[in-house]
Amino acid sequence: VRKQAMLVLEDGSILQLQRVEGKKEVTSNAITNGNELVYSKKDSSANNVVVEYNTVVVPNGGEYHVMLADGTKVWFNEETQLRFPVDFVGDSREVFLSKGEIYLEVARDEKHPFRVECEDSKITVLGTKFNVMAYKGQGNVVTTLVDGRVRVATGRDSLMLTPGEQAVSGTDGI
Repeated sequence: VRKQAMLVLEDGSILQLQRVEGKKEVTSNAITNGNELVYSKKDSSANNVVVEYNTVVVPNGGEYHVMLADGTKVWFNEETQLRFPVDFVGDSREVFLSKGEIYLEVARDEKHPFRVECEDSKITVLGTKFNVMAYKGQGNVVTTLVDGRVRVATGRDSLMLTPGEQAVSGTDGI
């Protein structure tokens, strides 16, 4: 039996992400469709936009898939926790991997770089496919590039990856 992923809302309330047949509204701008949570872009033209964050928590034995509001697709492996804005506003798109493993297909947007922050590492992309593994106790963040280009940075070190390359980063550098 697969364990259910959870969605933690900005106010701390927790929703169980259950597999459903057909589409079902979860929040005002997110629907669930099977084992996938899909966010829609909000109207961010208002001046006083408050950025709200959600966190998907996938337990041991679970897996999940989310499409962020910008069209970026994220696949979650078990024991993974990712915090992300409900809608992206500002000059960049940032998500925060506190533990676990995700595979991303980042929606291309050259004006708004996409960043994944985890432990001491920051990965910056414009549009690409890559995997990030940062399990607790692992000691390092492993970034594997499938397509496109990513920059991995930690402290003073920075490295540009090309497809087929992998970087291992941590407190000692890359």
